[in-house]
Amino acid sequence: MKKILAVTYGAGHANMVIPVALRLQELGYEVVVLALTTAWGPVSRAGLQTIGFRDFVQGDASILDLGRELVGTVEAHSDVHPEETLAYLGLSYKCLEAQLGVEGAREAYEQKGRQAFLPVEILNRVFDELQPDLILATNSPRAERAAVLVAKERHIPAVVVVDLMPQSEVEWLRDPGYGNVVCVLSEGVKQRLIDAGRPESEVVVTGNAAFDELFLMDEKAERAAWRRKFGFSEEDRVLLFASQPDRYQYLGTTIGTQLVEFGKACGWNVVVRPHPNEQFDPGGLPCGTPVSDRDDSLWGALAGCDACVVVSSSVGLQAAILGKPMVTLDIPVFADPAPFATMGIGRVAQTVKGVFDVLGSELDFGSFESGPATMRVVRVVESLLEGR
Repeated sequence: MKKILAVTYGAGHANMVIPVALRLQELGYEVVVLALTTAWGPVSRAGLQTIGFRDFVQGDASILDLGRELVGTVEAHSDVHPEETLAYLGLSYKCLEAQLGVEGAREAYEQKGRQAFLPVEILNRVFDELQPDLILATNSPRAERAAVLVAKERHIPAVVVVDLMPQSEVEWLRDPGYGNVVCVLSEGVKQRLIDAGRPESEVVVTGNAAFDELFLMDEKAERAAWRRKFGFSEEDRVLLFASQPDRYQYLGTTIGTQLVEFGKACGWNVVVRPHPNEQFDPGGLPCGTPVSDRDDSLWGALAGCDACVVVSSSVGLQAAILGKPMVTLDIPVFADPAPFATMGIGRVAQTVKGVFDVLGSELDFGSFESGPATMRVVRVVESLLEGR
C-alpha cells in the first residue's frame, strides 16, 4: 500500500487538504497528516491519522522547556494538541540553532519570529520514520516548505497545493522542481507562477478543494427558496453585496446604501449581507432593503443572486467559483485588498456607480474549471505514484 504524507497547518489550508486526503484514503492509500497547529482538530475530526512535532521530541524534556520559554502569552486553542505548540517551538528553534548558530538563531528569531523557522532536520526524522511514497503539502513556509525540500533531496514526488494567489511564497514556488506539480486555483494564478519562472508543465489548474462544498448543494433548489424568501422572481436582477469589518466606517451600511440607490436606477435589486463581525446598522439602509444576515444561508445567497460585489471578502471568490459575475469595489479599507483581479477572477470598479457600469458591459469576468477540485488533485497524485 502506497503511503502519502500530507503536511498542513490549520484554517483554510487544512480545509484544502482534508477532502483530498479522505478521497485518497477511500481509494486505498495510507494517508498520514502532519497536522500543524490548529490543523490537528479538524483533521482528527475528519477521521484521518495525524502526527505532530510532539511525536518527535524523543523524550527530551529540554525541548518542551524551550517551547515554554518561547510560547509567551499565547493562549491555548481547542484545535491544537496540548503539547504541540511547545514541541513545535522547541524543535523548530533547535533546528534554527543548528542552521545559524546560537547567536544567529537568536537574532533571526528576534527579527522574524516563527517566520525564521525551516525545520528540515525534523522533517528528515518524519521521513525516516514514515518512509512516505509521496508528499502532499500546502504553499506555506516552515514545515510545509521543509517537507517539500526534503522530498526533493530524497527523490520522493511531491504535490504542492496553493490556496489562493501566492504572495511571498512565490519566492520558493517559482523554483523549478519545488514539488513535481503545483496545483493552483485559476489560470491567473498559474500565469503568475510562470511569469516568475516556474515551468508551465509543472503547474496545473485544479481549483481549491476547500470550496468543493459549493458543488454539493442543490443550486437550483437553493436559488428558488432564497429568491422566494426575499420576494424576487426569476426575472429580477439581484446583486449580492458581501460586506466586511472595517475600522473606520459602517461599511455595510454606507456602501450598501449607495449600491441600493445606484442599483435601483440601473435595474438591479441589491441585497446586503453584513459580515458577522462588522459594525452594521440596518436602520441606516434605505427603507425595505433586503438584508441577508447570519441566519440566512450563504449557499442560498450565492445560488440566488445573479452577481456579487465585494471589497475583499472571500464570498466574492465563492461566487466566482459558482460562475457568478463578481466585481471588486476598489475602495480603501482596513483589510488588505484581495488580489482577485490578478488571479483572473472578476472585474474591478473604482466607484459604486462603476460597479453597475461593469455589470452592464460585455467584459469577461473570468472562469474556473467547472466542478469540484478534489478529484483533479487526486489524479495529479496518482499520476506521480504510477510505477513507484
